[in-house]
Amino acid sequence: MDDSKFLTEVSVGSISAEVDIATDPYLVGLIARAPKQQGLRFALVGGATASLDYLVLYLLTSQLGGGYLFSAAVGFMLGSTCNYLLSIRWVFVSGKFRKDLEFSFFIITSLVGLALNQLTMWFFVSVPRFNYLYAKVFAIAIVTVWNFATKKRFVFFR
Repeated sequence: MDDSKFLTEVSVGSISAEVDIATDPYLVGLIARAPKQQGLRFALVGGATASLDYLVLYLLTSQLGGGYLFSAAVGFMLGSTCNYLLSIRWVFVSGKFRKDLEFSFFIITSLVGLALNQLTMWFFVSVPRFNYLYAKVFAIAIVTVWNFATKKRFVFFR
């Protein structure tokens, strides 16, 4: 399957079809019209990708025995990549840069977000001795503010 496809099967009664939810004009239009506020669309995409990030952290750490900082980094990178793909479709209007340059700026701001994520995780696990899953809640909150501000200001602006 092509990485840029988000295929899902839609069934109505006995009729079913495979739909690319990222490019289907009807679904993209519906999503774009429904929540007119950019912040709400950002929250929907962010919630979905933060859930992926959190799930990867849990699975790699609790189920596979990985270190929490390694697992947090892997989850963050997967979540960030999905966030970019969904953001260029539903949240932000593509910026004034070529796609490769836009993605480079996205990666740079995401690497700073990764550093904030790792520092927050380390701090809350080490100093107040929070469980790594609780520490991730704080990391998500801090990095979300960073991500919205930097993506809107430096990556997806016109």
